[in-house]
Amino acid sequence: MIRLAVCGLEESRIDEIARRIRGANVARLADLSADEVTRIECDAVACFGSDPPDIQFIANTIQAGRHMLIARDVMPSLADLKSLIEQANTKGVHIRVENPDHGLPSRRLIFDELRGSKLGQVGLIRSHRWESTPGLRSVDTFHLPAPLVRDLELMLWLTDQTPTVVFAAEHSAQQGDTRGTIHVHLGFADGGMVLMDYADCLLPGDGYQSLSTICANGAMYVDDHPNRQLAYLGGLAQATPTNEGVLPFVTLIQQFVTGLNAHSPIESGVARWEQTCALAESVRQSLDRRSPVAFDSSVHFPDQALQGSV
Repeated sequence: MIRLAVCGLEESRIDEIARRIRGANVARLADLSADEVTRIECDAVACFGSDPPDIQFIANTIQAGRHMLIARDVMPSLADLKSLIEQANTKGVHIRVENPDHGLPSRRLIFDELRGSKLGQVGLIRSHRWESTPGLRSVDTFHLPAPLVRDLELMLWLTDQTPTVVFAAEHSAQQGDTRGTIHVHLGFADGGMVLMDYADCLLPGDGYQSLSTICANGAMYVDDHPNRQLAYLGGLAQATPTNEGVLPFVTLIQQFVTGLNAHSPIESGVARWEQTCALAESVRQSLDRRSPVAFDSSVHFPDQALQGSV
């Protein structure tokens, strides 16, 4: 039985996760400094949370021979990720980097339907993420809000293809303010497209997320505020929001634990993040130039991209 420690979540949520995971004993990882990580009595660590990850803590965990699942809202830089993968390969441990949104049942349902070809060819995917607090900026050179970068990765995950053209525009809430709105258009060779709206300048209160997919044979839609505020006026929304609870964490952890128990190769996920960073760089170029930018996946995503520990 794998001993798995979880960090970055409330103790009550970890207790609920522990009751649902098969093939592992799950416990909460107490707050430790990077130098104290060798005291962890476990086989693997799952790292969640909204803050930027402690790279030294992750590196020391790997050096201590622990497998790692990293699914944080703000990802390490691509250079740090590649370094961590190399360290994991040297130590013979597995490391998995995951967009936490992959665990959302609503997103996984769309993913499964797209992969099963039930919906047919993608015509349009439209994503809205509107928040009242400024998103932490990514640490890479493109310097975009971390939630927007996660959404770019989510689009690559859902479509399983790379765009050929990127066009982005932004508008600041006030002059000199880092908050505002960013609109991203991704065009694909087969005629499909992705439209993304990101805003972090709403009035205080609940945020809003939605994702709609229109395909040749059908459409799917997910909204975290069903039948709620047609106009956003701030404050607490009046209806009860949908809540997927701990299911996203359970899904990601169970996949990781199942792979470890099967002693099968576990892809690191860094290859898609490398692709995402290249796409984010193109978004930044389009914003700076105020014009469309061609995206060549053969240049941005070479075959020799790291695939992770095996």
